[in-house]
Amino acid sequence: MSVRPRPRIRRPAALTGIVAAAALVLSGCAGATQKAATSDWPNKKPITLLVGFAPGGPADGAARPLAQSLEKELGTPVEVVNKPGATGQVAYGEIARAKPDGLTFGMVNYPSFQTSYLDSARKAGYTRDDFTTLANHVTDARVLVVQPDAPFKNLKEFIAAAKREPRKFTAGTAGKGSGAHFSAIQFEDATGTDLALTHFAEGSGPSAAAFLGKHIDVLFAGVSDVDQMAKDGTGKVIGVMTEERSEFLPDVPTFKEQGVNVMESGQRGFVGPAGLPKDIQDKLSAALAKVIKSEENKEALRKLGLESHYLDPAQYDADLKASEAKYRGLLPKIGRP
Repeated sequence: MSVRPRPRIRRPAALTGIVAAAALVLSGCAGATQKAATSDWPNKKPITLLVGFAPGGPADGAARPLAQSLEKELGTPVEVVNKPGATGQVAYGEIARAKPDGLTFGMVNYPSFQTSYLDSARKAGYTRDDFTTLANHVTDARVLVVQPDAPFKNLKEFIAAAKREPRKFTAGTAGKGSGAHFSAIQFEDATGTDLALTHFAEGSGPSAAAFLGKHIDVLFAGVSDVDQMAKDGTGKVIGVMTEERSEFLPDVPTFKEQGVNVMESGQRGFVGPAGLPKDIQDKLSAALAKVIKSEENKEALRKLGLESHYLDPAQYDADLKASEAKYRGLLPKIGRP
């Protein structure tokens, strides 16, 4: 059986031109719509700022006044939403999975952010490449605090007691893999001590509460966690892990002054999901820069015992990358008791 060839339909040249022109118009409209959607961002739409730690801690305390100032700068509501768990990892995962429209971004803590994806056992499901850096906000020096009625006046006395009785002293951190945890690891390595570490995965707020309730003997934390303790006498800070003394604790000697070579500070900054359009990243990072550099923000941070430390997106990205080697080397030690 033969099959008759299907006749070929020829469009008139004029019609072909009309179709092509219409396609170009539609394409242009789509591009214009997309451009408008980003150029007028945030267009009064509410923005969510995710914080991976419980309310009441220094991360939450720093985020809330910043969010209020950011609302005025952007002309739209900015809501702080706490997503504590897994030393910040719960919130970090939500940031990575968020739609890249600039309406969701979050605070990440250094080094719990890096260690969450460097530690394969944690199965984070994201890497640093799944985020867009926006700005660093603060620096928070690490400290060692003992109970106010403890007989130790300095690091030397505490180290001697800890060596005499290994694992006698319970030491709190803000969660496994947190900056406080790495501070404790480095302290043990540098001094030959063996402490009974207790980790509070929801952050420094719960670990500080456990210390104040005398459920733990010592606390590894940031200056912001213990500034009020030092003022009201509910905690005795015996060392600061920075090159120079903290402006908030000028009478407390550094570890280095006391012969212990441990240097550790935390940082908190802001990131969005990967794929954030460049103009939205620029607008959001510019608004953050203005707020972070303002005297109003710096004063709010001082009240929390925090030091303002602005880094732009490129500087912040480079800083995060540079720190990975240090914590990759320390990661094998986080499993020890």
